[in-house]
Parts: sequence; structure tokens; C-alpha cells
Amino acid sequence: MNSMASALNAERINVDLGEKRILSDLSLVLKPGEFVGLLGRSGSGKSTLLKAVVGEVKLASGSITISGRPAYSPQRSPLLPWLTVIENLEIARPSSETRDHFRKSAVDLLKQMDMLDARDKKPHEISGGMRSRASVARAFLMSSDLVVMDEPFLGLDAVTKKNLHEITITNWQTRKPATLFVTHDIDEALRLSNRLLVMNREGSGWNLDIPHKPGDCSPAISHRVYEALR
Repeated sequence: MNSMASALNAERINVDLGEKRILSDLSLVLKPGEFVGLLGRSGSGKSTLLKAVVGEVKLASGSITISGRPAYSPQRSPLLPWLTVIENLEIARPSSETRDHFRKSAVDLLKQMDMLDARDKKPHEISGGMRSRASVARAFLMSSDLVVMDEPFLGLDAVTKKNLHEITITNWQTRKPATLFVTHDIDEALRLSNRLLVMNREGSGWNLDIPHKPGDCSPAISHRVYEALR
């Protein structure tokens, strides 16, 4: 596929950490508007792939082409400790958008996430779950063509997680950015994704790569994903 027609085009990438090869000759293309649920066994290289996409790890070889600047919600939310929650969100403001307009959008999103009372608090004054939600909110607000999320809802209670799933779907449907979403939760992947990927243990390819209807959590598709993870 022509890289200009894709939001993400990773071609035969290799990534080494120390003397160990984590990703080996791996290729991946994301089309605009895809929401890709990426699963795999622990240690298969899922998070390393995301870090390679956003430039946090160096490629040993191969190439990654992306459309614009990716929005990134990492596993450990890196909020700046000296800024308030709302100020941390404002880091994502595009230069083309006025501060007042962006702040209104940020406040509206914090309200959706039941975090409005935390807008003027510093990261150390809120829970780990709220810091994760703020990191997700910042990714949504970047207005990027590519959103990269590494287990953003890890450790959240069931009610909060369900609420954030709904907010994720709503925000994705507004602009439909290409989204690469890493999770270990099969049901979460089935609920959100319109394409499912299961990385093999060697980080060299895919045990499963299929289109999916978001919300289809039928036993048949759950079993297929589970078998690909074995």
C-alpha cells in the first residue's frame, strides 16, 4: 500500500533492546479511520511497537511513516507534576486553535470523564486512575490523524472503565482518527475495535489480523482471539 494512503505504515522494522531483538522484520499498515485492537502475550513487543511509532525507541532497521504528529496515551500517564490537570491538557492545543476554544473543549471532556472537580489540581493530588483518564483526554484533544494508546484503562474499576469505553467511542466517532489500541483485555478489544490484531510471540508478525464489528463479543469471535493468543 502507498504510505501516503495510510495513517501508519511500518515496513519490516527491527527493534533491539540491549542484545535482545524485540521486534523482528515486522510490518503493519493502518488505514485512516481504523480502530485497531492490538493484543498479544506479555513480552511479545506490543508496547515496544507503540514506542517505535511515536519515536521513543530507535529502529535497528526498517521504516515507519505516519500521517502528522501522533497522539500518545502511554501505559504510565506522564503528566507534568508542576502543572494542573487543565494545564496538562492544554499542552495538546494545536497552534491553529485559540486557547479559549481549546479550553472549552478540554473542560467539556473533563466533565464527560467526571473529572471537572480535578481540573485545577496537580497530578499528586489526584488518584492514579484519574491521572490515566487525564492522559487519555489529552490524547483525544490533540486532533491527530493517528492515536496510539497503550493499555490506557489498566487498573480502573469496572464502572469507570465502561464509562471511558463509551467516551472513547464517542470521541473516535467525531473525527475517526486511525487508532492503535494495545490491551490485554479481549472483551475490551472486541467492544472498541473495527480490526483485531494478535501479535505472535516473536514480535515478527500476526497470529490474527481480521476486520471486526465493534461490540461483537460473541463466543465465536472471543474463542478465535483466545486461540490466536495461545
